[in-house]
Amino acid sequence: MKKFYLLLCLAIILFYLLAIEHNSIAQKRTNLKLLGIIEQGGFLPKLIPPEDMTEIEKAVAKTFVKTYPGGNKREAYSKNGEYKILKSPHPKYVGDEKAEMAPIISTLVDKNGNILWRGETDEDVFISNNGRNFVSGNLTYGVGIKFYDISFPKPIKSYDIGFDGGAFSDDGRYFIAWAKDLYLFEADGDLLWKKEFTFHGTKKAIISSQGSFIMINDKPAEQPEQIKQSKRPFEDEKPSFPIPIERINKIMRVKILREQGRFVEADSLEKELSKLPPTEKIEPKNIKRRTPIKLPRNEQCTLTILRNNGTLQVISLKEPRIQEMAFSPDEKYAVVGCNNRALLFETATGNLLWEYECERTNVVPYIYFIDISDKYIALSGKYFPILGKTYDAKNPQFLYLISYSGEKIAQLGINDTGIPPLVISKGGKYIVVRSSKSGKIHILEKK
Repeated sequence: MKKFYLLLCLAIILFYLLAIEHNSIAQKRTNLKLLGIIEQGGFLPKLIPPEDMTEIEKAVAKTFVKTYPGGNKREAYSKNGEYKILKSPHPKYVGDEKAEMAPIISTLVDKNGNILWRGETDEDVFISNNGRNFVSGNLTYGVGIKFYDISFPKPIKSYDIGFDGGAFSDDGRYFIAWAKDLYLFEADGDLLWKKEFTFHGTKKAIISSQGSFIMINDKPAEQPEQIKQSKRPFEDEKPSFPIPIERINKIMRVKILREQGRFVEADSLEKELSKLPPTEKIEPKNIKRRTPIKLPRNEQCTLTILRNNGTLQVISLKEPRIQEMAFSPDEKYAVVGCNNRALLFETATGNLLWEYECERTNVVPYIYFIDISDKYIALSGKYFPILGKTYDAKNPQFLYLISYSGEKIAQLGINDTGIPPLVISKGGKYIVVRSSKSGKIHILEKK
């Protein structure tokens, strides 16, 4: 009997020790500390060890690229933070109101301030992590891209194609561009292939770190035979909301540019419209609000994962929209954000491994940005209140950390405005969140 009680006591002690260890691990896993907030033009918090400063600086630069893919009016960065383009108005066109698509003067510098290149570019500039290649275009008008090499004073290649977005792979070998079509180029501008897509909604594409995979929130115009084809009710429909005059302005200007095959300078929207046949004019007062289209729950949006050789796999998702996408550093996994849900796919097969749903209480969380380290996945977004419900308005933004097994590691509310792009530092120790509206940068440490 004594032996039984002794074993029982040992079992209780062992259970207690295991419980303490489990609790300490749980506390360790969920410890996420705010080190400081950087205002616009401010400095990094002093709490960061000197040996980690470079890691943080690169993460801060990457949040800038996520906020302004082609740079803002003053500057543009490479994703690794090593290179920067300083933008200035072209002296030839200063004060010329007609020169709406005038080139600018761009100066490429390294992190030490050394000037590597200076010359004319278009307004939006994408810089490779190798610091040698960069691409310019005009996202406002969505027309034309130019490829540059710092060894040459002028573009080495240019293409008169639609251009609504672009990105370099992290290794600097490839560049993708998209509008209605998706293009894959080598960094020096050689076109590898072009794919046509159906183009509905807001299109976005990303490329993995070594350029092995590309992901786009659209479906190919011609689907492979092994993929079941299904007509969606919105493919032939017009927008179900009024088109603002600014959007009409852009649509008509781009239409003119593409139809005439040249750049057109005009004093006003009316002058541009007068060049078109009457049947093609769009009058804002005649645009009426259409009844919103009710989409079925199944097959509402499509995700396409392509290899860099052009082969692809199409995935139908039972989600209303895809808001964000990201590849893991080793290119083995892809995470997709759909409203308040994150889905993890295996890139080689397209298989869905798991899906995680952010909690809904009196608010609806919408995922807008995703970043992945080699250890965990970070989601950031914004809370939207449910009509008639009360909620905590002090923290309108959120941050989730998810493990590769789909378990929540940590959750944090962020008191700021705008939509928060985020980046995990290379070592995974820090998370940088930038407010797209206020410009404030939150530095968080995970222990």
